[in-house]
Amino acid sequence: MDFSFAEHITLLDRQQKTNFLKSFGYFANGETFELSGESFDTSEFMLVNPKKGVWFSVMALCSVIYLSKEHVALRKIIAELKSQIEAGPKRGT
Repeated sequence: MDFSFAEHITLLDRQQKTNFLKSFGYFANGETFELSGESFDTSEFMLVNPKKGVWFSVMALCSVIYLSKEHVALRKIIAELKSQIEAGPKRGT
C-alpha cells in the first residue's frame, strides 16, 4: 500500500481541510506552539503534519480526560471535607 497522509491532505479542497481540522484536530485551535525551537500555528501544523497532528490531538484529549477524572476525585474529597466541617466535632473524642 502506497499511501501518504500528508500528500492526501494536500489534495483536499478548502472545505475538506476545514472538516478534517474539525474532525481530527482537537488541539488545532489556531494558537501557536513551539516544537524543537520553531513556532507553529496549530491548524497549519495539523495540515502539514497530519499524522503528528492527529497524535497530538489524541494526547490532548487523553490529558483532558485524565484531568477531568482528577477533578471529579478532588470534588468528592472537598464535598466530604465540607460535610465533616458542617457536622462539627464528634462528641466524646
